Amino acid sequence: MTGNAEQRPRDPDGLEILWRSLPTPAGLLLEAQRVADWPGGPLLAAVDAAGRRHLLIALPAADAFRAPRPSRGLRAEVRRLKVHRADENTWIDLSCPEPALQRLFTSFVEEVVSTLVAGASANPDPITEAAERWHKFWSVSTDGLSVDFQVGLIGELWLLTRWLPSLTRAAVRSWQGPLGGRHDFVGSRLSVEVKTSGSLTGPTIHRIRSLDQLAPPVSGVLYLMSLRLAGDPMGEITLDDLIRQARAMAEHDDLLADELDQRLASAGWTPADLGSYDRPWRLLHQALYEVSEGFPRLTSASFPEGLPAGITDVGFTLDTTACESWLVADDPGSASHLSALALAQ
Repeated sequence: MTGNAEQRPRDPDGLEILWRSLPTPAGLLLEAQRVADWPGGPLLAAVDAAGRRHLLIALPAADAFRAPRPSRGLRAEVRRLKVHRADENTWIDLSCPEPALQRLFTSFVEEVVSTLVAGASANPDPITEAAERWHKFWSVSTDGLSVDFQVGLIGELWLLTRWLPSLTRAAVRSWQGPLGGRHDFVGSRLSVEVKTSGSLTGPTIHRIRSLDQLAPPVSGVLYLMSLRLAGDPMGEITLDDLIRQARAMAEHDDLLADELDQRLASAGWTPADLGSYDRPWRLLHQALYEVSEGFPRLTSASFPEGLPAGITDVGFTLDTTACESWLVADDPGSASHLSALALAQ
């Protein structure tokens, strides 16, 4: 194994550049370069002959490391290796066996390096703890989010970060959209379906994809939140920023932060995507409607004898200009109708 004591910046882009700059070694060798030090010794970024990325973490006591459970994007093992111009040492070898997940592995390594460098002792437990927190992200598709899906996710995060008095565990647990729930937010006293349009002209219309979406919830009241965005280079809303804000609001509570990340992972997002969804949007309109008696909608109850033979599903388009009689708020500061979502359930 070759090595270099040069110190490199500890950020995902810096690590990405470093890994790409390392020459591919031959055979069983690893090509390595030092990125930082922690109380247990040096931290090395390395690549093997197959181009797989590794983080080598010097380990003073081999029996101190509790290996995380295996996952698609992370392999962890303890190895005895000799680094060029240094004595043989014991290393924790973190590697990425899946080429498609290299960028995500880089983001994971950045967190591990930052945590270890800030530590006061040579305790490797933070490595396993970080691996457990990231376990949810390794199964997320690397295809990215379509523009329509980004717009939808902006709407749901807008409710979480703007319309609720605080971001709580109850609020995040009520967020069922990423999990395939019938309504985007489901609570014991109310549920909310969020619809976000990215059209610039004409009335605000939303596609209701099934008879269940505006059907009464199991318990409580159903609301429809309608948002309308327009792509605008001067716009102040981006999906990147909303995700950053939501995660910052949750960082004081480890369980809350973990549940929020679980929802984001289910929606198809990982920390490697930060910076990828920076398209700016301008908010044109927001409104909250109570979906109650007489609200314009189709549900299963609209077909008391069932759907006609050969029809397996029904969707419809809702023009919100017909919903003014059910408007309860058009500004987050003017209503507390959704505050129950933030309360313990």
